[in-house]
Amino acid sequence: MAHDARLEVQTRYGTVQIPVAEIRRIELATRVEESISKRIDEHLAKLSSPDFGTREEASSALVEFHDRAIPALLKATKHPNLEVVHRAEQILEKIRETLPADRFEIRKDDVIHTDDMKIAGTIAASSRRVTTRQFGEQQVKLADLRSVRSMEEIEPDNIQPDPGRL
Repeated sequence: MAHDARLEVQTRYGTVQIPVAEIRRIELATRVEESISKRIDEHLAKLSSPDFGTREEASSALVEFHDRAIPALLKATKHPNLEVVHRAEQILEKIRETLPADRFEIRKDDVIHTDDMKIAGTIAASSRRVTTRQFGEQQVKLADLRSVRSMEEIEPDNIQPDPGRL
């Protein structure tokens, strides 16, 4: 799965170093890159603009961020400005129409699964070196992923030969 020998995870009990070879699956917390988060915040601020056109442009731009805008939009639904609340709800509804329901789940912690335990916390790195069958060795940003599985978990033992027809 990952190229580095250990994965450092900050838990509420301290830092844990998990050998990558023992990791079977990782469910990643919801992350938004800082540069994207800043752009989302800029558009959110424009939702309260007195200019209708500015509010419309900001709404359209926020829809384009898809699931990355969800955490900020959920916060905006509690904004004191009712125009911001209304637009945030409309944008969330538009995004909801295009994404599966599980993409709306906001995860606070990374959950690392090994054969005998689950460890919840925050992975220290913002990116990891991984090896895939299709693309070889790659650097991936954790903000671009929702979960990671080891290659051993992906390959089931009970693969049947092609029957020719169903």
